Amino acid sequence: MMSFSVPHDRPWRRSVAACLAVGALCAALPAAAQTKVGDVKLTTLTSLRPAGDDVTTPDGTIGWPGARYPSSPPLYAVRPGSSAGYLFGGFNGGGPSVLPSQMYTAFGMYTMRAGVSVYERVAYNPANDLHGRISGTPVRASDGSLYAVMTTINGERNAGKNKPSDISYSPAVGLGVIVRTDYDGANSALVQGTRGQLYSPNGALVIDAQDNLYGIDKGPKGQGRIFKLHIASGSVSTLHEFSVGPSGMRQTANDLILGKDGVLYGVTAYNRGLPLAPSTPTATTTPTGTLYRINAADGSGFAVLHTFTLAEGEINIHDNANSEGFVLYPSGIPYEAGVTAGGDVTNRTMGSGQEHSLSSLIDGGDGYLYGGTSVGDCYVHGNSSLTGTWIKSVTRDNPSCGSRKWAPSATLSYIKDLPYYDGPKPYGALYRIAKAGGPLQIVHTFSNADGATPRGPMALGADGAIYGTTMSGGGNLCVPSSAAANSEVGCGAVYRIRPASMVVNGDGQVTQSGFELVHSFSGKDGRKPVGVRTGSDGRLYGVTAMGGHYLNSAALTVATDFGTVFQLAVDSAETPRADASLVASAGEIKAGETVSLTWITNNTKQCTAASTAGDWVGSVATQGSVELRPARGTYRYTLTCDVAGGAAGAQVSAAAVVYVSTPATAEDGNQVSYGNGGGGPLALWLLAPLAGLAVYRRRTQRCAARNSQTLG
Repeated sequence: MMSFSVPHDRPWRRSVAACLAVGALCAALPAAAQTKVGDVKLTTLTSLRPAGDDVTTPDGTIGWPGARYPSSPPLYAVRPGSSAGYLFGGFNGGGPSVLPSQMYTAFGMYTMRAGVSVYERVAYNPANDLHGRISGTPVRASDGSLYAVMTTINGERNAGKNKPSDISYSPAVGLGVIVRTDYDGANSALVQGTRGQLYSPNGALVIDAQDNLYGIDKGPKGQGRIFKLHIASGSVSTLHEFSVGPSGMRQTANDLILGKDGVLYGVTAYNRGLPLAPSTPTATTTPTGTLYRINAADGSGFAVLHTFTLAEGEINIHDNANSEGFVLYPSGIPYEAGVTAGGDVTNRTMGSGQEHSLSSLIDGGDGYLYGGTSVGDCYVHGNSSLTGTWIKSVTRDNPSCGSRKWAPSATLSYIKDLPYYDGPKPYGALYRIAKAGGPLQIVHTFSNADGATPRGPMALGADGAIYGTTMSGGGNLCVPSSAAANSEVGCGAVYRIRPASMVVNGDGQVTQSGFELVHSFSGKDGRKPVGVRTGSDGRLYGVTAMGGHYLNSAALTVATDFGTVFQLAVDSAETPRADASLVASAGEIKAGETVSLTWITNNTKQCTAASTAGDWVGSVATQGSVELRPARGTYRYTLTCDVAGGAAGAQVSAAAVVYVSTPATAEDGNQVSYGNGGGGPLALWLLAPLAGLAVYRRRTQRCAARNSQTLG
């Protein structure tokens, strides 16, 4: 057996060591990834898929495709009684097929081992009729159970309706409920006190140390409210109800955070109007939203810390919960086919992957709250030459939000070219404000090249920087789905702010922002990211609502557009770098033949092998090789290792699939991943040498077999 000794060092040293181990196999090193800063590594953990092979491993890792369009960054939690870290995230509720009778039959939550590509969606239980979208990050109670907000898939138009011909509507969910599951996703149930008590919640949910839940919905008056649920009693109460905005503007509550001081902070949006529509005000003094605080205990001390204006940008007006359908804007009169539209017509739908995420805040731990402004509405006024009984003017998807459904045509067009917006900050901006109140400071204004439309939760990294995502912009344009559609849409980006590097002059203006572009998505690793959250293992976890890819049995890349789950590893004392790579000598063999598994890791301990064939299980060394002779079938081999010196639950993993006398299909289920997990480019550097070693070992085996036959 050939052994490797690779020290835990900088990436180039690790790659050199690996290359020296196998000589000429490293004549050409792979190109660098699209991450813009050297002390951060982004790893795509998995690409979600609506269908594929189910996989079950002895360690309990189960792959059950049928999840699509993740809607929020996942929760990281350590399994009780173990050191294993797991992720729990929400998705659009898509079922296992595209058949109308089987769509959206899912409890919209998935779970996966942190660092492992295989995921499992929580089972839909027909007995309790709980199927629908979970659009926010689940939270964990003190007893380990998980709670999340669930809304009806197609929004409040059909909430609570029992349509036998279409099971996508859940009467049990109605206008929204809170659901719970055990840690392992079992025993999902409705929190009965929430039935009929919520008004289209937007998915935002936080929990305090006393197991009180706090969320946001529209409220009985449609202006938004903060509700409170004590898990023990199961009763819902109103903590605060927002009032109507200036000049009768509808007020839309966005995300909610619980500060380190025990105070709730959030933002609300004023509905200025549809961008570029004739009736929409464009004065820079137009109010666009608020930033507020309120005491979580009893709802006292409500105070508006800042009122945003168009000069600073807008807060998202889409509540992430409903599908409004065709309405006349801004009157709200329903549109009916065959009736001439007399005004600006908009189609506000939340189709596949079109969730628009929420404007969010983060407590920076330095006395400041950080957040972002962007386009307020992900739709924009457009032109149509169609007349008669059809619509005269239409609302178009704004590409600044990461996607659009309608391409320009002979009859349909945008009023304005990119950026399709009528405000002074068309791509959005980042700001901060003291928690005690004071002037708003613009930290960074996006240019599209470094991101556009910041949305979704932000996270505080172990390096002290604040990380977030933009739904569009960045250094890559996504591949258009047609000749004209999406051709100018950026795939989105990850950014960070280093507060320690910020410089503020005597007038209170930020002259040095500490802003850095971390990663530009390419579509293959996802598009339209919707936020990140911090795990207790020191890493950050996030999702993209669309994009992704998987590897088929021939190791060829197959593009998908159902979203991805990714991980950010940051160089710091709290997040040591670690990697794992696993290679099979052959992806396809005949029954009776042997296959060699070769693996190497860096900065790991306590590695565990798992196999669906049951022939490679239990504790293994941190590097090594093994020869196996599996029976006929399709098998997944998984290596999972704890990170040496890492926090509890910090793990890295790698996997390989072997077909034994079975046809390798074009769709193998989840992505076969190498080096999933923590750190620098080691996994990429090791692929070539490991693959070469595997080929060498297989040739050696065949030569030995022929020699044995000759000698015999």
